[in-house]
Amino acid sequence: MKTLTDILESLEMQRVFVVLKPGSLDLGQTVIEIFAKRGWDIYQTRTKHLLLSEAKKLYAVHKKESFYEDLCNYMSSGPCRAFIFEKPGKTTKKSFEEVAKIKDGIRKKYGESDMRNVLHSSDSQEAMDNEAPLFFVY
Repeated sequence: MKTLTDILESLEMQRVFVVLKPGSLDLGQTVIEIFAKRGWDIYQTRTKHLLLSEAKKLYAVHKKESFYEDLCNYMSSGPCRAFIFEKPGKTTKKSFEEVAKIKDGIRKKYGESDMRNVLHSSDSQEAMDNEAPLFFVY
């Protein structure tokens, strides 16, 4: 017999944050299908044209990198589509590692360059907590 703790843990959902970059929105359905094949469903999605100031917040971790300004200008050059994907379980470091592997496969197949690489994803809960509010209230 399942305990209340077992039941509550089974209701817990892993959540991760992913952004389709400008110029890549036509790959939206493909990305959704790739994530779905790995058990991830859409919890939230939103299309938004980031302001330059928002792109700078999204990539604040790269502020000292030589590519920072170009990346922020690119990310604010057109609409992006953000997703919070979810699947049963507790969000852990492994959740973000799994999504990074999915992202890397998509980038390898569809990316045009290091910058125009289709997807951004948060690499930790802390990063997601800073980045997702640029698109969502959650």
